[in-house]
Amino acid sequence: MKVEIVSNPVIEELKQILHHVRSPEALDDHPWTRSLIVREVYGKTPHLIQVNPGQQLIGALASLFQQLQPANPPRAGKRLDPRWGEFGLLAALYFAPFNYGTPFPSSLLDAWRRIDSAILYLVYGKPVEELSEEQIKTYQLVGSDLEYGSTSTLSDWHKKGLQRFAELILNRERLLSRSSDTSSPILDSKTKGDLDKLEKLDGSITAGQTRLPRLRRAFWLSFILVLIFVISLGVIKGWKVYDKGRVVYQDVTRIRERVRSTVEITDLETVTPDLLTLQTDLHDFTQEVQPLLWISPKLGWLPDYGGDLASAPAFVELAEHVLNTAIISLRAAQPLLTEINSQDSTLDPAGLTALLVDAQPPLLEARAELDQALATRKNIQAERLDPRLQGLLVDELDPLLNMANDGLSLATALPIVLGATQEGPKTYLVLALNEDELRPTGGFITSVGNLVLRSGRIISLEFEGMDFQEDWSKPYPAAPWQLQEYMNSSVLILRDTSWFTDFPTSVLWAENLYAYNHSHSVDGVIAFDQHFLVMVLGVIGPLDVEGVSYPITSANVIEYMRAAKNPPVGEPIPAGWDRKEFIGKIAHVVLMDLMGGKNTDWRGLAGVLKQALAERHLLVQFDDPEITSLLAKYDWDNAVRPVAGDFLMTTDTNIGFNKTNALVNISLSYAVDLTDISAPQATLTVSHKNNASRNVPCIHWNSGQISGEERYPMNRCYWNYLRVYKEAGASLLDASPHAIPGEWMLLGQAVPARVDDLEEEIAGVRGFGTLLVVPGGQALETGFRFALPASVLVRKEGTNRYSYHLKVQKQPGTQANPLVIRIHLPNRSTLESISMTAIAQDTNLLIETDLRTDVEFDLVFSLP
Repeated sequence: MKVEIVSNPVIEELKQILHHVRSPEALDDHPWTRSLIVREVYGKTPHLIQVNPGQQLIGALASLFQQLQPANPPRAGKRLDPRWGEFGLLAALYFAPFNYGTPFPSSLLDAWRRIDSAILYLVYGKPVEELSEEQIKTYQLVGSDLEYGSTSTLSDWHKKGLQRFAELILNRERLLSRSSDTSSPILDSKTKGDLDKLEKLDGSITAGQTRLPRLRRAFWLSFILVLIFVISLGVIKGWKVYDKGRVVYQDVTRIRERVRSTVEITDLETVTPDLLTLQTDLHDFTQEVQPLLWISPKLGWLPDYGGDLASAPAFVELAEHVLNTAIISLRAAQPLLTEINSQDSTLDPAGLTALLVDAQPPLLEARAELDQALATRKNIQAERLDPRLQGLLVDELDPLLNMANDGLSLATALPIVLGATQEGPKTYLVLALNEDELRPTGGFITSVGNLVLRSGRIISLEFEGMDFQEDWSKPYPAAPWQLQEYMNSSVLILRDTSWFTDFPTSVLWAENLYAYNHSHSVDGVIAFDQHFLVMVLGVIGPLDVEGVSYPITSANVIEYMRAAKNPPVGEPIPAGWDRKEFIGKIAHVVLMDLMGGKNTDWRGLAGVLKQALAERHLLVQFDDPEITSLLAKYDWDNAVRPVAGDFLMTTDTNIGFNKTNALVNISLSYAVDLTDISAPQATLTVSHKNNASRNVPCIHWNSGQISGEERYPMNRCYWNYLRVYKEAGASLLDASPHAIPGEWMLLGQAVPARVDDLEEEIAGVRGFGTLLVVPGGQALETGFRFALPASVLVRKEGTNRYSYHLKVQKQPGTQANPLVIRIHLPNRSTLESISMTAIAQDTNLLIETDLRTDVEFDLVFSLP
């Protein structure tokens, strides 16, 4: 079977087409309407000739999509069948509505609820009402027991489903192109040329036996986890090399297909026998070619494939180390995988930690093998390889090496973090953040906790309110000038350390000030906001909290926490009542649930933790260098980290002594003007809409009591210190700040309309700040115009091709704030590529997205 590597542009093109499935007429001029798959389908289906080209294209894709249906019904069990998940999600999103007129889902979660009916439509061609119970049960995937799907899982299904569908389309298009000798608008001409070169080379090796086209693959050895390599030694060693190479190729193809179709990590153990077979066959092949490898480095001068042959010894060595890494790692993980797969698993954090500790010796052995593989990989010059092999190496091998490196780093560091080594127990400072009073690193610190772990067990967890954290006999540092002038706070105290945008900086201040009132040090900091609890409860289910008459769920936990900060209505405040006591109660119940281990969805919980880190609802810092490096690599350390190119980050800081962020909507618009490539500019507009009542006066402090909000004031004006961060080298050309009257401020001093040039000593960025107040029921826009450094555009040497890169970093504690990006390219320029979905009109691009996570993309354009 021909293995086709699908490039991102092809997948993005498919996304764009499916985006218009509701209105196919918008695709009438799309190049794919002239593709061979469309001609094939409407050649067999005459009625399609009568419809418009866009309708023909969607119809052809819908017909081809049926081939993506797995051969066997969904497998039953604890884990959902990922192949059917991918098929069912695409069916629910696009093809069931197109073919059968079912409603189009409004989101991935909405599509989740429609997967079963979509599968039944595509399998039987009938709605569920016309099917028997047995028919429904046979192809039921989601069922009625699951209330919702994990966002990360659905996103993964969507991504992998589109990848497999794109491969199917390309393979069919290529087959049709060869059989009819007809050009195709889908197939890239360069790729087609590379395939033709490969055929010519194979033809010379097989000495005229062109009637056997499969022989050309005999010298292309590919395998999962590290490497798909080519050694053309048939002319030297003949059929012995060919026979053993063919066996290795078949082994690799089988493993590659199985792994690419596997979503569940718990299924990986089934690959072990295939890996052992490959190890034996690879050893036999290596023994056969070993006497010939000495000459390979001397063949680099050969045209086209000299680089491949010169790298052959390194490929063989790399293959052996990577295969050893995979086998040793899977054996080390076997006990853990077996426990997770068990229907009666009682695995708890302590048990999981014990399994990790037991696995350390083989994991360290796997680490040594992988380190040798990484060293060998550095010796392979990818730019000297044939483009096809280069793509396989860089696009498939390198990401797998990277994943293996991260996985082994995490597996060997976790026992240290969990207090299961000779270093002893670990102590962590826990910060409970309230995003209703938004601060740059997530929210106002409403409570602090002290967590002690030993061998994965929680030895203690105690939360303290912020009212008694200060020891005024100590020399507290001066507060940032904004806190002094706007909130009358002369010194910096623990609860205000979330003022700093850079989380590592915030951590240093928090640990330092925590030590003022505590005699022990900490080994790291864990901070989380209210939405993190929503995400966790979505996995572990409802909680029974002491003193609460109803179950606490992901749907009501935030309202419960807001209400819990007020004393009982109409009753005297109980003696010893603590308005922050609920934090400890919830934490205790959550931990008891997790420590029990019974029926814990560890994969789902791991997915939530990963999602919370990416969406910045969970912020962590550990003293362990391996974990620190891993967090920084994925931007999970929440440092302000600019990139080479254009950079943007905005943060809101609620300085109004209230919780009004619960009622404030924030959106961003960023317009980049590249029409003059020597002097690019950008305009940022930040919009704030305060949905509080219009009749609330803007009194900064002691503004009077509103019934029901005595201790949790939300219905207020919004006092916000807005900060904007740009890459170093950017300069502010113009802005539209807002003047604040003195009667609106705590100290009675008016604040002029000004933009402050911040001196926060964050490497690589320049910061700007301005104060604004948004009364209830009103909206306010604040604009900034920047001159960008010329370095945001990079010209490829010797060409008129330019690249532009933008990273927009999200503020922790915020939800999916809308973000609109407009990019104006130079006149007469041609857009060559962009790495995210955009609407293009002439030389103008429009990107409509949100800041659920960071947004980062590249675009390339050329000038005449």
